[in-house]
Amino acid sequence: MTSPSHFIKLPGARRPAFRAARAACGLLLAVHACLLLPAPARAALKLAYCRDDGRHWQVWLAEPDGNGARALTDSSWDKRTLRTAADPARLLSRDNEGRLHELALPGGGTNRQILNQLDVVKDFDFTPRHGFLISSYAPNSLDNVVVWHCAADGSGLRLLNRDPFLNEMPRWLPDGSGFVYVRSHGPKSVLCRADASGGNIREVLPGVSDAIADPCPDPTGRWIAFCRERDKNMDLWVARLDGSDARSVHAGPGLEAEPAWSPDGNWIYFATADAGRFRIARVGRDGRGLTHLTPSDVDARCPVLLDLKSN
Repeated sequence: MTSPSHFIKLPGARRPAFRAARAACGLLLAVHACLLLPAPARAALKLAYCRDDGRHWQVWLAEPDGNGARALTDSSWDKRTLRTAADPARLLSRDNEGRLHELALPGGGTNRQILNQLDVVKDFDFTPRHGFLISSYAPNSLDNVVVWHCAADGSGLRLLNRDPFLNEMPRWLPDGSGFVYVRSHGPKSVLCRADASGGNIREVLPGVSDAIADPCPDPTGRWIAFCRERDKNMDLWVARLDGSDARSVHAGPGLEAEPAWSPDGNWIYFATADAGRFRIARVGRDGRGLTHLTPSDVDARCPVLLDLKSN
């Protein structure tokens, strides 16, 4: 057994000084450890969109406020319907012939075609966790558009609905429990939601006969931005997922299209027709702070927000 005489007992007057010195040493060690650790990744939010260069639609990248815009691609095919990919340094797009591509960022030079098992992709959505939602033609049909699902690696393609309508513009709810889409028959289109299996279909805005397009859930999954026909124009609207609190956010002189939310849910980015061309704009979810982000003399569409993390 250790003898008590082996312990050094400091006089009472010296204990505070000893404790202060020990605390200072601990602080120095902590600072040293922090200097040795790699710096945490910082969010680097960027705005990507498609822009017409007079020959083809190319992908452009800019700051969220539209500044610092530069072309990422210069190739002889059109890029449409931009979506984020599993790798934050990549971007998914659809061309004008209905084929899906994966582009490398920030250079945009590397391109590979993906999901070749469907002849024509009309629209799609993707998350790394929940995979692809794809709007395409039903088997052996030219007038029936259906929604398909497959895993993020392209495997397990399966049909989610078999009704005789045009089922288009599918978008995942953030938790993957289901998706929203537009179902059309003749001149009428309705905003619908379904479970991830494609079942339990219900209308989000029952009784609304106006044409609906481009639904996009916000990051919480409680709100949806969409475009609604009013007085022969397509205006930007939001509503709760249950259809309540529907209200106009922006009603421009022409068409609004392709809304996309900022990651914090405070802004809605969208394409708006202005003087015969489409421009990228953003507006607060309360309808305030409208700002045009691209020039008035070029066409730009399909905005998407990317989080390119940097050290």
